[in-house]
Parts: sequence; C-alpha cells; structure tokens
Amino acid sequence: MSRREGVKLALLVVLAACQSKTEPTPTAAGSGSAATAVQLTACAVADPRPSKMRFGFPAVTDGAVPVPTGDVGSKGVRTRGARFAPSPQASVVLTSIEVTGALDKMVARRYVRRGMGQLGACATPAIPKDATLKMQFVIDKRGVVNTVRATGVEGALPACATQVIEQTKFSAADSGTSQITLVLRFSPPPAVAAPPPPAPPTGWTPYAVVRAPQPADPSTIEAMQTEVRAHLAELDACFGAARGSVRAMISITADGHVQRARVGGLGVQAPEVCLERAIQKLAVTAPAAPVELACDLVRGEPQPWRVTRENYAVFEVDATRMVRPDGIAHAFSDPGDLGLWTGASPGGFLVLATPDAPGSAIERTVVQASGGTLSIIAVTATGGPPVFVGVGPDVETTIDGAGNLGIAVTKGVARVCTDGADPAQIARVVDPPGLDALIADGLAACRTPCTAASVSVVGDYVGKDLVAVTAAARRAKLATIVSGQGCPR
Repeated sequence: MSRREGVKLALLVVLAACQSKTEPTPTAAGSGSAATAVQLTACAVADPRPSKMRFGFPAVTDGAVPVPTGDVGSKGVRTRGARFAPSPQASVVLTSIEVTGALDKMVARRYVRRGMGQLGACATPAIPKDATLKMQFVIDKRGVVNTVRATGVEGALPACATQVIEQTKFSAADSGTSQITLVLRFSPPPAVAAPPPPAPPTGWTPYAVVRAPQPADPSTIEAMQTEVRAHLAELDACFGAARGSVRAMISITADGHVQRARVGGLGVQAPEVCLERAIQKLAVTAPAAPVELACDLVRGEPQPWRVTRENYAVFEVDATRMVRPDGIAHAFSDPGDLGLWTGASPGGFLVLATPDAPGSAIERTVVQASGGTLSIIAVTATGGPPVFVGVGPDVETTIDGAGNLGIAVTKGVARVCTDGADPAQIARVVDPPGLDALIADGLAACRTPCTAASVSVVGDYVGKDLVAVTAAARRAKLATIVSGQGCPR
C-alpha cells in the first residue's frame, strides 16, 4: 500500500467513527428519529359526532315517545328504527250513573264504559288539573242518543265528550225512552319522565361522545400533548408491526385523569386495545371542566382511518345481497323486505360494503343499521382492514339545515348543496383536485358555516365512490356523516 493510500484509508476510518458518535441510535422511544416510530400529530378539543343532518331520513312527525326497536311509524313515515309507544292519556272515572226509564242501569253503564278511552282522549290536551263533568242525555227506544248536555268544565272537553256520547249506540228499549245522568271525573295524564341517556357505545368513532364540544383551556391541550410525548415509547410498543394513522378520543375528568380512551384507525384490535390501556394511565393538570380531546398519532406513513370490525355488530353488503349480524342473508333480487333490524350491540353497528356494492344496496343496509345509538360505514379494501367512510344515522338523529354541506354522487359525478346557494359545478370522484375545489366552493356558499359533510347514500354509485368523496371531505377538515337523501335535483 502506498503512503497516499494509507492516509486516505485512515481519513475514512476517522470519518466513520465521527458519524457513529453523532448519528442518533434508532429507537422506539418516540424521539422521531426512527422512520417507523410513532409520532404525535396534535391534540385538540374533539368535534362532536354529527347529529343534525340536513339530508337525513325523513323526520318523525308523530308526537309519541320513541322506544328503540325497529318498526315503521304512522302514515308510512320511516322512524329510523324506532317503534312508537302511545303517549300517556288522561284518566277518566265514571263516578255515578242514574237511569230513568226503560233501559237497565247496568246495561247503560256497560255502554258508557265502552267509550271511556275516547273520553280520556278528549281530556288529554284539554285539562291542566282534575275536573268533574256532568252529562245528561236521552236515549230513544231505538238506542239513539239525543239532547246531550254537558256541564261543569270549561273549554273543549264538554263538546268533545258530547260528540263521543252522541256516537254511542245503546241497546233498543221497546217500552220507550230513557234519561241518563252520569258524572265523570277526569285527571290529567301523568308527566312523562325523560328517558335516561343511552350508555355511550363502546365502539370507536373519530368524534366525541358528547353532542357539543366542551371548552378546553389551551394549557390542558398542551399538557396532554406533553404527557403523550412523554410516553411515546410505551405507545410505540403497542403498535407491534402495525403502521398507519390513529385517533385517540380521550375523556378527561375535572381532576385531570383520563376517564376513558377510545382508540381506532388502525383496523387491528390488539394494538388499539393496548393503546387505550396505556392512554388511560395518563393524567394532566385539572382542567376548568371535563373535556374530551382528540389526539392523532401516526406510525410510518399517514393512512386513511381503518375500522376494526370485531368491535361492532356487522352488516355486510355487496352487489347482490346483505348479511345481517345474526347471519341471515337477504338477496336484493328478492322483492320481500326483512324490515328494520331490532337487535342490539354495545359497540354499535358497522355497515361494511364492498367496493362494487351499489348505492341502492348500501342505502337499504344503512336503514337496517339505523335503529341503534351508533352506526358507522366502511368499505372493504384489498390488502388491509376496511376504510372508514363516516357515521350513519341513528335513533337520536335529527334534521337541521345549518352546519352541513350535502354531497351526492351519481354515475361517478359529485355535486354539493348547502343551506344557502347550491354551486352549479360538478366533479368526478376520480379527480381529487376537482373534488377539493368543489367542496371549497360549497363551503363558501354555506349560509351558516358548515362543519360537517352529509354524504348521501342515495344515487347511482358504488362503494368505492364513497371512499373518494369522504376522503375529500376529510381533507377539508369536515366531519363525515352518511345520510339517507341526496341533494335536490
């Protein structure tokens, strides 16, 4: 070896030694140096799960009390999986009856008692307190009521009760007419206690459980970010071989402890459960009020949120049929209808569509899953867990024109509609920049600032089109909700 070559080799050795001292050693401690180490993107106050849908299923107009089961309401109005129990009615008691004439008193009492339900309905909207109504009328020999007189109560009750008695057909009496005097005591319907709020579902969504975001001091958010970063090594270990994006929904109590953590987005159950347990050990300084935060984590390259199907009761839908959580399959070529699903699931329902599932099939399945307190929609993906599309309607869903941008897809073309002007532009679902521009135009047209996208399940499209549209909505930082009607034509 020449002297020059020896010097060159020595310089290379020294340079390598210097590099080995200055380069950080790749670890899973969340330092950010390793390409696969978990990173905290940010924490923020969690957006509420959208509940006010401009383009949702028809509103329930019945005045009755919803009981979650799964029938169809009166007059053909779809109840989104709720059966309706009768509203409480005023009570009525026949305190006395006197009969003068041919009709037997016991027979007369029996006929009056047959109309007690109708008499109670007369009083239900009319009396604020107990009331006594005296009624006198004549029954001719054919059993027909004549000359009704009602006294003792003001308002609409006497006229309604008179109509009920006049429509009552008593038994005929060959020997002549009879005069009836009866006294009725009415009591208002009992007050209906508000039903207890349903237990929060155990399944994950990227939205808060509460219906409106709670205020959070910026210091609480910063404290949670600091706490999460301090435990990135433990969180990174939970991922194992999994890569992707995660959203942790973290409920913080007034004393600063994590009451509950819901983690999802990987589509793999074991890492998500491990992350939930690790996050539930965290604590921050006491906030001004209990709050739910959303913290986004990523390991490797950012990915669409994935859904862990084991956490839900699953409705599977493809181009030809739907399979319910109980395993019963329904072919769409069958003209029969399964009715609405009445089963329960602690985690909520998942509508899992194949990429080629037509919109009509997805719509019918979303209706089936709308009887619970939570439903989400996802589309199966090749080589990975299903892709999250959005939350679906449920028994608590209402319709409101404010705060939602409607998006409808027909034959591969998307259009938007708002509570203000509806832009005339369209965009193909295979054109992400075009979709982004379309949504931006729609947001600019919203009369009330739009914070959620109501993506229609009505139309001539397939499941993969929903993935493209909801991905664009997410890029616009909109919560995505899947609803039952499209934009007006």
